[in-house]
Parts: sequence; C-alpha cells; structure tokens
Amino acid sequence: MRTILRNLLATAAVVAVGACVPLAPPGVLFISAQFGPPPPRVEVIGYAPGPEFVWVRGFWTWDGATYLWVPGRWDRRPYPQAVWVPDRWRRHSQGWYREPGHWKGERRGQERRERERDDR
Repeated sequence: MRTILRNLLATAAVVAVGACVPLAPPGVLFISAQFGPPPPRVEVIGYAPGPEFVWVRGFWTWDGATYLWVPGRWDRRPYPQAVWVPDRWRRHSQGWYREPGHWKGERRGQERRERERDDR
C-alpha cells in the first residue's frame, strides 16, 4: 500500500511540474535565436489599388539561421470591417517567437450578405 501511495505521489509531482512548463500561444513559432529581430525596415507605400485594400506592413521572419525581411504588400479586406493586426515578435522563456499577422473585426451583416448571394 505504501509503494502504491509513493508511486501515486511521484506521478502527481511529475504531472504538476510538467503543467508549469510555459507553452507557446496557439499559432506561433518558437525559434532558437538568442536575440530578437532587427527593427522594422522603413517601406515606401504606394497608392492602394482600390478602396477595399489595406497595407500589410513587412516583417522579419526566421529561416533557422538568420532573420529575413518579408516586404509589405497591399491586401484586400476579407470583409468590410476587417482590420489588419500586424505580425509581432515576443520574448519568452524558451526564446523568441513570432505571432503571425491576421485579420480581425466584426463581420456585421457578412453572413446575411453571403446567404443572400448563395440564394441567387
């Protein structure tokens, strides 16, 4: 009985320690660099190709050995209220990680318009 209790406590201790290990937020990529990315580059932004386009600024990515610059671009909004949230790098106890850019915002009326379009 004592052996079972000891094994149970040992297992619980291992699980508790494992639960304390910080995990990366969803959708991020950890890298092993000991230093963060350089400052963002200054980009020349031309005219938007149309009113539904948003400038998506460039960002640094990691190729396993060094940082590489990915230039900015014009991108069409997926829905009218969409707002671009840019990439960003964060320092974590396990190293640096990049949170990829993404669209956010309310899709008010978007579902209704899609249903109306599908009904045609």
